[in-house]
Amino acid sequence: VYPIGPRDGFQNVHPAIPTTAKLELIRRLHEAGLQAIEITTVVRPEVVPQLADCETILADPHIQRLLSSSSLCLRTPVLVPNLKGLNIALQHNVREVAVF
Repeated sequence: VYPIGPRDGFQNVHPAIPTTAKLELIRRLHEAGLQAIEITTVVRPEVVPQLADCETILADPHIQRLLSSSSLCLRTPVLVPNLKGLNIALQHNVREVAVF
């Protein structure tokens, strides 16, 4: 069991949540010692406008450090709906994906 708030928790909230707030939540979850955090979903902006910043989140320096961590104590899956989403995730050094 791991938190999916940075992904699922934001997708139906209006108005849009600032990217900085999403990044802060991920940082705090990591600092709290969670062992897995589902970072985001790589999805088309017109499908889920709240997640239009998925590539910005994945490119953030703190997120890149989490994604490239060699620690076995932290999992950072990213949800991908299709091959295009997988390719984008891989371009951002994502090591684990969830598929729907």
